[in-house]
Amino acid sequence: MSNEETVQQSAAPGPSAGSQLKAARESRGLAINDIAKAQHLRPSVIQAIENGDYEQIDTELFLKGYVRAYANHVGLDPKVVLSQLDQELEPLRREKEQAHQASPLVTIEQKKRRKKRIARVILILLFLSLAGFIGYRVFLQGATLESLTSIGQNESGVAPEGEGDSPAVDDAGSVPLAPSADAEDDQVITPVEPDPESEPLAEAVQPEPESRVEATETGTPEPAEPIVETAVEETVAEPQPEVQPAPDVSPAAAPPVTTEAAATPGNLTAVFKADCWIRVTDANGDLLVSALRRSGQSLDVTGTPPLKVVIGAVDAVDSMSFEGQTLDLGSYRVVNNRAEFSLN
Repeated sequence: MSNEETVQQSAAPGPSAGSQLKAARESRGLAINDIAKAQHLRPSVIQAIENGDYEQIDTELFLKGYVRAYANHVGLDPKVVLSQLDQELEPLRREKEQAHQASPLVTIEQKKRRKKRIARVILILLFLSLAGFIGYRVFLQGATLESLTSIGQNESGVAPEGEGDSPAVDDAGSVPLAPSADAEDDQVITPVEPDPESEPLAEAVQPEPESRVEATETGTPEPAEPIVETAVEETVAEPQPEVQPAPDVSPAAAPPVTTEAAATPGNLTAVFKADCWIRVTDANGDLLVSALRRSGQSLDVTGTPPLKVVIGAVDAVDSMSFEGQTLDLGSYRVVNNRAEFSLN
């Protein structure tokens, strides 16, 4: 007897699940080949279950499915047998977990995750440092520009507010008084004769007089007609470019848009009379379902064909149809009560 079987028997009080199934089989007078043929399994699988050599089975899910079908076949309660099987599998689960934790691959993966976390923290710190440096530079440039502006104003001689209103002081130290309004009235304005040479400049600067007096032959001044200079603006009409009419674009003239017809999804339905694991994926590789269906439950999935179907226990399927057509599961290849096929 192996060490694992000893651990299982010591951890699980009472007869093991395999011994219960074996006793029930022998009481009915059935051979191992009879059970294997009825369950579509190899005789070695039935023998491994009875001997408690559960590592011969691929997964725990398949093991429970085989034990459940075996118990139903020999007339035992599947719940009682599976409860005993869970107690026997608990030490194996612990050993697998310990082996998984001690695996070098797990250690390497943990180191990789730790390095990724450290790298992420370093990147965040670098980003915050860069943002703080940029903010400091912007603040420093603003302060420097402010100080340069104030220095430039002082050098340009702009007097501060309030200083420009102070009166000027002469050499004697006295403040001259501002001239009064009466003094301005008493001032005599003497006309200044214009210089002949500066007459053209004066005429150009001074506004045009409203009237001009010209001397006649007799010497009698006559009022001159006002000379009004008018500027005639000639507007040249620029040729406007011809506006071409926009082409008539109507929905009827638009080219037809062709679209590819989408693939018609396929519908798969199934009804189960016992517990069964099933997985269905579509043509895009999307997983439509991967779960354990109990007795009396049904399945209804839709996806892009072809659908890839994997059934863990063929005899647990009561009926299955694809696109409304009932499928004959006996026509597909069944190995160890397990079938895998595609539906188009």
